[in-house]
Amino acid sequence: MSIPIRKERLPVLILISIYYLMTYYIFRYWNSTLLNLFHPYLSFLFAGLVLIFILTAITYFWKISLHSSSISALCGGMMAETLVAQPVTSQDQVFYINMALLVLVGIVCFSRLYLKAHTVSQTIAGIALGFSLAFSLVFFQIYI
Repeated sequence: MSIPIRKERLPVLILISIYYLMTYYIFRYWNSTLLNLFHPYLSFLFAGLVLIFILTAITYFWKISLHSSSISALCGGMMAETLVAQPVTSQDQVFYINMALLVLVGIVCFSRLYLKAHTVSQTIAGIALGFSLAFSLVFFQIYI
């Protein structure tokens, strides 16, 4: 799916924000009724929700790379989750998962640049925003 005109992206992002907000609400409700089984993933979902809202706000003014931001948020969130669950997980397995995610970030960002869908600054801004936001919210287990 390609939406090259910045202002045409706004209705899609608003609709995605609504669906993500409903998903987060459902998981919060389930977490309170199912003995906190979803606690480790609530900060991950919250990071995605905050990222969608920030990307929607940025899209009003500038065409940031949503693909780069999303894949780097997945990478940052997974890295933080593996650091939080470090005593439980195998370090070799964590290394390979994180390495594969970093390769995916490179592939997605290269493809956005190769297709001339974004400039280098739009792609780097997406990477920086997605990774830093997801990593910090998941690592410090921040959610509402």
